[in-house]
Amino acid sequence: MIAAVLLTCAANIAPATLSAVIRVESSGQALAIHDNATGRSYQPQNVNAAISLARRLVAQGHKVDAGLVQVDSANWSAVGLDASSVFDPCANIRAGGTILTADYAIALQTHSPGQTALKVALSLYNTGTFDRGFSNGYVARYYGPLHVPAVNVHLASFEPSHGDARRVPDHPSWTAQLLARLSAPTTVAIPTN
Repeated sequence: MIAAVLLTCAANIAPATLSAVIRVESSGQALAIHDNATGRSYQPQNVNAAISLARRLVAQGHKVDAGLVQVDSANWSAVGLDASSVFDPCANIRAGGTILTADYAIALQTHSPGQTALKVALSLYNTGTFDRGFSNGYVARYYGPLHVPAVNVHLASFEPSHGDARRVPDHPSWTAQLLARLSAPTTVAIPTN
């Protein structure tokens, strides 16, 4: 189980959901790096080695996922990270929480709140699409005997963009504009059966 102090880094994410994302994405390894270009995963021995490897891979044009919640390097600037700060556990969790919250808001445009939208948000988090996270088995990794509670979000200030509400921006291109529309967290009640 993740340390309680780290759960405060993404207060808008239910603790069980955050713990599950960390388990699925990195197995709790704060220095985990996955090179999306080669499919290779790395577990550097220390933070300096992790930073150096991440910088080298990104400089070579590779997209990498890094840290506890495996934030994609294509998203780093949008969520205030770089090759160094992505390995700060709290900054990484905060960024992943921001991304998952935005994905949940996108899912709510076309799906029912609660588990339905959360499953779609998890697919978006993994693949940037509503469905590929289901077909590749990613979403199934979260569900078994226990369900993951939903993301705690406040959507009063969130309104779908004009035009086709079903349009999902090319992931991970929801930028600070979409993220800024999400405000202070509140709890979304989720049935667990």
